[in-house]
Amino acid sequence: MSLYYMFLLMDKYDSLGTDDILKYTDQMLDHAKKGLNDELIFKMKSLYHQIRANTSFNPKDRMKELEKAVAAIKMTSDKYGKNTTETEVLMAKAMATANRDKRNTILAKVAEDYKKRGLKKREDFVRNLMYPIPVKAAKIIYLCDKSIEKLRNVEKKLVALRMPGKPAAVFYHIGYLLERINDVKRIMMRMALTRKELTDLQITIHSLTPTKIIPGKPYSKRLQAIHRRSDSLREQMRQDMESLFIYGNLLLDQWSYIISYIAGYEVPKDQKEISSGKKDLHFAGLLNLLQEKGYKGELTQFWNLHKKDIIWLNFHLRAYRNIFVEHMRKPWQRGTTMASYGDDFNFHIPAPVGYVDEAEKKKILQEVYKLAPKRLKDMPDDYWEKKNLHRALEVTLYYIDELENQFDRDKVWEAWHKLGGSAPSYDTIGIRLLNYLYTSLDTIDNFIDKYPKLIKFGEFV
Repeated sequence: MSLYYMFLLMDKYDSLGTDDILKYTDQMLDHAKKGLNDELIFKMKSLYHQIRANTSFNPKDRMKELEKAVAAIKMTSDKYGKNTTETEVLMAKAMATANRDKRNTILAKVAEDYKKRGLKKREDFVRNLMYPIPVKAAKIIYLCDKSIEKLRNVEKKLVALRMPGKPAAVFYHIGYLLERINDVKRIMMRMALTRKELTDLQITIHSLTPTKIIPGKPYSKRLQAIHRRSDSLREQMRQDMESLFIYGNLLLDQWSYIISYIAGYEVPKDQKEISSGKKDLHFAGLLNLLQEKGYKGELTQFWNLHKKDIIWLNFHLRAYRNIFVEHMRKPWQRGTTMASYGDDFNFHIPAPVGYVDEAEKKKILQEVYKLAPKRLKDMPDDYWEKKNLHRALEVTLYYIDELENQFDRDKVWEAWHKLGGSAPSYDTIGIRLLNYLYTSLDTIDNFIDKYPKLIKFGEFV
């Protein structure tokens, strides 16, 4: 019977609740103890303690269970799994170690073991815990610096081509763009360091939290202070992420104005000029121009090369800012989410319960599911992102740049505008924003060489 419960656990583990898992592990071990096979008893003891470790949220409890699993393995004839379980003991010990230097020493050993065993994802996770700032955020900061270098090269080419002695508006926009790149870089650096501190604080919280919590007994003053610090940093992350949406959009607008001048358009001086028909090629205006039906203008190649980034940023940065950051006309449940030990930080802003009728909500989600990525539709029916239609909407919006039809893209956004949900992490948004700027600077640099006579400098005086 012990083997029966073992196979039952293996087959149903993902669908069972914690209480059922623990109940079946108890039955598995109880039946093993009733037999006369010591080898089987120790094998089951090892599995029993490993399962209990996996259901424990406290790293100290997890470490104790894993140590018991190692002790049981040592009593078996083949000692199968001893080394791997000892590595998990070290991992649990690291996650219960508040001192970063001591923790990193332990994590280095864990990472090397994962590397030897070919566990790339686990190795990357551990090494990322050791880095002073998150890897993706570091890449964004790097792209900011390299984009500034490329923008300076564009500026030099424009200086060489302009009429001498006359001031020109395009150079003011280059100055504005440089400001916005540095703004985004500053926000990203602050968020990266804050996010790393939040991870460290979470590890400290786990290391200080008693293994047995007594109802009504308050935590120690030190632990309470750490919780308050963590809450304060989450609020700072929320505000900084809102700033990322705002300044990221300002960056896109200034870069679009520069593209406008280089492609032969001038930025309107006021609303009167816009009303008279002069194109205002800020980011939204540039997108409208490029996705017009039958557009075959000078920026066709630019659109072909950067279409996906522009479309993605239009919804995830520009439209999201308009509805969920700056112009909040509807009631929303504003919140944030993040993994305990990861690098992510997301806005979770769904419509409140009851604001949208359930029947209407279901109809909206079913319609949008028709536009979901094929990779999601091909997943098994019980896959959580497939069977949860609201999550399917989030996935569809994430891959909105893969929808060729503008009508379909607008339909997905209309659903999101009504229902809301979880937005991509700040570093995902930052990567997409800076990747677009970094790569499109090369395209515009080449455009200048190819079409120098098209350039409008916005000269005045």
